[in-house]
Amino acid sequence: MSMHEIEDLVHGSIVVLDKHFPADDDRLPGWFARLYEFQSAFDCSDTRGRVRDILIRRGHGQPARPVRLIDVVAAVAEAAEADGDIELIALWHGLGYDVLELVDPMDSPGAARLREIVARTDAVSVELPYGYRPSDQDLDTMDDELETWWYRVRD
Repeated sequence: MSMHEIEDLVHGSIVVLDKHFPADDDRLPGWFARLYEFQSAFDCSDTRGRVRDILIRRGHGQPARPVRLIDVVAAVAEAAEADGDIELIALWHGLGYDVLELVDPMDSPGAARLREIVARTDAVSVELPYGYRPSDQDLDTMDDELETWWYRVRD
């Protein structure tokens, strides 16, 4: 069975990036490639057909610069904030720093940007599926400073 949540997350990210970045922004092919590389780590179907027109128009498949996933996610969050899509922000943040491939998230400018957007939009208040992120009660008793820091973005 496919992981539709990841497929929908990548789909929504591509749509919002396309909507909010200029037509001549040469970063998008690399961002799209990185999103599909992330998706390929899960049991997902090939979903490029859902956004074929965007991918063709934006030059997906051309050689692209390598990019860190967190930098793509931060760009997605910025575009989603402009679009009012707080759920998309919450879903990316809710995955956790380890799924976003961060070794030291406290020293990551991309992680800082994402957490600022999460705090500003109050994306931590968006209901997510059970187990997607720890509850406030779980955070109070958690013995993992990094995990607590990641999820507790407001005082």
